[in-house]
Amino acid sequence: RFINLLKEGIKPVFVFDYTCMGDYHLTPEFHRLFGKMLSFIDSVGIKSISLADLYLAGTFSSKFPPYDQFSHFEVFLSPNAKINHAIKLKYLDNIDFSMITLHPDINYISEEEKDQEDMWIGTTGGLVKVRVSDAQTTFYNKVTSDLPDNYVTCIAIDSSGNKWIGTKEGGVAKFDGNSSWVVFNQENSGLPTNKILSLLIDKENNIWVGTDGAGVVKFDGSKWILYNTSKGLFSDVVRSLTMTTQGVIWIGTDGGLTKYLNNQIVATFTRYNSSLPNNFILTLACDSGDNIWIGTYSGAAKFDGDTTWTVYKTNNSELPNNYINSIVIAPQGDVWFGTRRGLGKLSGNTWSVFRSDSTGLPYDEVLKLGVDKNGDLWIATGDYLMGLGYGVVKLSGSTWT
Repeated sequence: RFINLLKEGIKPVFVFDYTCMGDYHLTPEFHRLFGKMLSFIDSVGIKSISLADLYLAGTFSSKFPPYDQFSHFEVFLSPNAKINHAIKLKYLDNIDFSMITLHPDINYISEEEKDQEDMWIGTTGGLVKVRVSDAQTTFYNKVTSDLPDNYVTCIAIDSSGNKWIGTKEGGVAKFDGNSSWVVFNQENSGLPTNKILSLLIDKENNIWVGTDGAGVVKFDGSKWILYNTSKGLFSDVVRSLTMTTQGVIWIGTDGGLTKYLNNQIVATFTRYNSSLPNNFILTLACDSGDNIWIGTYSGAAKFDGDTTWTVYKTNNSELPNNYINSIVIAPQGDVWFGTRRGLGKLSGNTWSVFRSDSTGLPYDEVLKLGVDKNGDLWIATGDYLMGLGYGVVKLSGSTWT
């Protein structure tokens, strides 16, 4: 991105934020990675400053940094920042905002085709609606709406078109897409925690909410039913949920894969009693044949729900990397894998691999995948360890946008 700006004759400045990353910014690994990135930026003649510098500039001095010498600002925000991004950016109020490219981390892209006109994207800075027809965007955050937390972790769309939005620490919001917001949290509902990781709408329009440390809860519109380790889950961290065409619910946890049928947990599969590559499940998807596709940080697996497993790793397939952040099934049946080292597609038995050095992919680490009404693939990229988002790209056939 920086090199392209320089080629266009634009003089950019890189604004970074590592001030709210907890103890991680004190570790040797962080300093190694961060130093390597800043060394590269410096080597090509790009100035870098921090949000702390901007704060000091806005508070104490209008002369540092010399804003008038630069023609474009690339702002990268930590995914763990606690301060509202809009408040941070007010220190750039003496700059034309058309000069700024903001890079919050992309956490989620809506996977369902129930909303035929829009794609919904969850970021660390709020919720984004992208109109599929012309890519027009609308932004929602705590300042502009009733979204309870800017850090959006997951999105689901019910049969009435309502958007259910899970957040990192603010519970769940129900949004009609226009002006009506209803927030559910630990204080006003049966949610066991405000830390939400996953959402699913089942065939009866029940809302399933996977949490970070409190299990999964089913909400039928009035009653909340909790399933946790005391009721059969192997872990209370529920990162992913999916459902078969027959209505079987599959729950991906940090302790394995759990099957829910007829109002009860009926089985759990782990690497000790099955061919599951790893108990730490990051993502789930279900194809038209009711096969469950499972992504872990040790590879992927296809499971028929009964006894047959097929495991995919870098040593037995063309999977780009064993760390699987996201899996999505395209309408024609292709299986897409978003990994830490590129994008993979499995069409029948044929693999295709896409990386940033040879395609329009902005960055090799793919964080989330989604498919729109036209069957086009939406790809969120970013560096998870560095907390840097590289934006969303759409792949339509062979065209990258």
